[in-house]
Amino acid sequence: QVMRHDKQDKILQMGKRVVRITEGDEDERIDKTIEFVETFFRSLGVKTHLKEYGVNASVIDKIVNRFEERKWNLGENKNITPDMVRQILLLAL
Repeated sequence: QVMRHDKQDKILQMGKRVVRITEGDEDERIDKTIEFVETFFRSLGVKTHLKEYGVNASVIDKIVNRFEERKWNLGENKNITPDMVRQILLLAL
């Protein structure tokens, strides 16, 4: 969700090619594709929220601080910053 605008072309491509999602505007198709991926992982028994692993908000600062200390940026374009990591983790609770 955090990267949906940066990755919208790839998400839409996956939705069309893999899931056959072609109806609705771009935002609706992105939502449906993301929902499909989460449902797919759940069907395999993979937990998709941190709370399901016993992780809560108390660890987010520690994780983000580690990214800041090590000057880590993730992603193929190194554009996932520590602030974005925080947003991703909060959404994953």
